[in-house]
Amino acid sequence: MAEGELYPISDQVDDETMVFSDPARFALAGIHDAAIKLGDRVAIFGLGAIGMLALQMARLSGAGQIFAVDPIPERLVLAKELGADLAVNPAECEAGLAIKEAAGGVGVDVAVEISGVYAALQQALRCVHQEGLVVTVSFYGDKSGCLDLSSEWHHNRITLRSSMPVWGCSHRWQPMWDMARVERVAIGLLEAHKLRVKPLIGARIPFERAAEAYATIDESPGEKVKLLLTYGKQRCQP
Repeated sequence: MAEGELYPISDQVDDETMVFSDPARFALAGIHDAAIKLGDRVAIFGLGAIGMLALQMARLSGAGQIFAVDPIPERLVLAKELGADLAVNPAECEAGLAIKEAAGGVGVDVAVEISGVYAALQQALRCVHQEGLVVTVSFYGDKSGCLDLSSEWHHNRITLRSSMPVWGCSHRWQPMWDMARVERVAIGLLEAHKLRVKPLIGARIPFERAAEAYATIDESPGEKVKLLLTYGKQRCQP
């Protein structure tokens, strides 16, 4: 990273919190693209670090009801602690239909899909109301996946919007907003402790044991959302 792209961190925030600066800017860009209005019903699919932050940002943006979706039970419990009104396990039910029924039988106003799984995107399309909005934040790299655009997508005239705060993409509300401002605001939310990130942290593993950390992610995905690699002495929390 170039020196000009670095930014100072306030003494009022600790290093571990600022580890979330990158997922925070992706989450904030997604929430901006979702254009949440005060009182909106919102569904968040995928409860990794970005999803957990997006959930909290949706509430800060005025969401009246938030539905959280993930197949890992521990993450559903954590999502409820962080503000979700209803947590849905897609392995136990048809998530889109369950959310639509819970949202007054008509569906949510906007769904933010952050898992990068086509099956989840399908349920996101299913859970929004007629002429609703679905925002995708993740990359869909599984070429074997497929998406059925013959049902809700076609009949309900749903808008599908891609969110991307890097690679030269512009903000939808430019010129007042640009990606540099998104990053500054995301960092500001962390510095002001308006986002709870400590509950997302699992093990803290020395860099020399990085292989162990990756094995833990593969074998025990329910053990918190983010593992931290430590390097020497860490700055103490104020």
